[in-house]
Amino acid sequence: MLTAYQKLSSQEELTRSLGKMVLAFGHLESVLLTYLESKDVPASSKTPLGGLVKKMQANRIVDETAAFHLRFLMDQRNYFVHRVSALMNGHEIDQRDVDTFRNRIDGLTDEAEFFASGFSEVRS
Repeated sequence: MLTAYQKLSSQEELTRSLGKMVLAFGHLESVLLTYLESKDVPASSKTPLGGLVKKMQANRIVDETAAFHLRFLMDQRNYFVHRVSALMNGHEIDQRDVDTFRNRIDGLTDEAEFFASGFSEVRS
C-alpha cells in the first residue's frame, strides 16, 4: 500500500497545483511588501505573510475584513504546506480525495492572485 506522501506526490496535477499555489503566495508576499514600502512602513524581505498582515493592520492600511481574508488565506496555505500529508498518515487516499485537495488548492491560488492584483493596482 502506498503512503499518503507517495500517493500525493505521484499525482502530477496535484503537485503542479501545489507548486503554483506556493508561487502565488510568494508573489502575494512580494506585492504586500512593496505595498508597505510605498506607504513608508518598514518591513524586511524575510517578514512572512502573517507579519506583513499584522503590519498592515497596525498601520491601518487594511481594514479588519481584508485582514481577516488575508489571514484565512494564510491559514489555508499553511494547512496544505505543513499538514496535508501528516493529517492523512494512516488514512487511505482515493482519487476523489486527491481531486478535492487539488480543487481547494486551485481556489486558494486564485484568491492569492486576486489579492496580489488588487494590491498591485492600488499601489500603481
